[in-house]
Amino acid sequence: MRSLAVLVAACVCSAADLSDRIREIMTAAPEAQQCFWGIRVNDAESGDEIFSLNENRFFVPASNTKLFTTSLALLRLGPDYRFRTKIEADSLPDAQGRVHELRLIGGGDPNLSARLLPYNKDETGADPLAALRAMADQVVALGVRVVGGELTGDDTAYLWEPFPDGWSVDDPVYEYGAPVSALTMNDNSFKVTVLPGASVGLPATLTLTPTLEYLTIHNRTQTVAIGPARIRYSRIPGSRDLLVSGTILLDAGEPLTAVLAIDDPALFAVEALRKLLEERGVRIEGQSRAIHRRPDEDASGWTGTEIASHESAPLSQILQVINKVSQNLHTELVLREIARVKNGVGSRSGGL
Repeated sequence: MRSLAVLVAACVCSAADLSDRIREIMTAAPEAQQCFWGIRVNDAESGDEIFSLNENRFFVPASNTKLFTTSLALLRLGPDYRFRTKIEADSLPDAQGRVHELRLIGGGDPNLSARLLPYNKDETGADPLAALRAMADQVVALGVRVVGGELTGDDTAYLWEPFPDGWSVDDPVYEYGAPVSALTMNDNSFKVTVLPGASVGLPATLTLTPTLEYLTIHNRTQTVAIGPARIRYSRIPGSRDLLVSGTILLDAGEPLTAVLAIDDPALFAVEALRKLLEERGVRIEGQSRAIHRRPDEDASGWTGTEIASHESAPLSQILQVINKVSQNLHTELVLREIARVKNGVGSRSGGL
């Protein structure tokens, strides 16, 4: 990364000096000697080539392709663009505080999470439900006391294309392969913390964050005195059953942790909202559900009354996270938002 930083710094030089500076860096930096580079630098105005190295060789595209998406987002949306998440009801509450249906409507915000913005790798918030918590407070402040029907998670702002082409079958288990949804909460993932049981032979203690009644956990772990310590996670695609197996040492000094993906982001988010509303005394008589818009379907036709909302940080700060940590999910969301603003519905093809 140091050599890359130097290369970027070199770009402020004049065109005449740039080629020599790059060659100097490529020769002197140990990091550069350990890599295979393909570089071509052209003058933005004239198109003249300033420097090239292995420019005609083929390379496998990797996470640096995110730069094209983030650059396009700045061009099409602008650095101050913000995403909006809403809660709508079928009507304002009646005299008894009753509404029939509530909808949590996703607007593509990548950071309904504990992440603090502007991004700082050394800082994180403590509450992954902070944004939803504030929205639940708005609902209660408006006087809602009873939801007589369903609580719906609505991610139809984007087509339901949860897994881009090229992702492997194992990717959806872990957070880097979390499904893409216009209603995204906590990066569509949860953290599992594993601690040894009280004695050898007992199952490990598992803690999930955030704590929601969303998954059914099958704990097949065992605490051992000696031997390898390894925890494995598996889930049947489309299910909400998580199998945790493997072993952990009794004297393990630090807990074992993993960040895993959930299967239905809109349902995950609305279950979180349900918990928060019920904690505030709101009675919900119907079920929680999620609605998606598949590529061959029209918009749902829902028209509701907005009763709560959350606005994201500016796009410039969102893109900083993408480029700093190579965040796959956030990149996909931004690509779909470009399409939604242009075409009225978010899709991969519309953003490309």
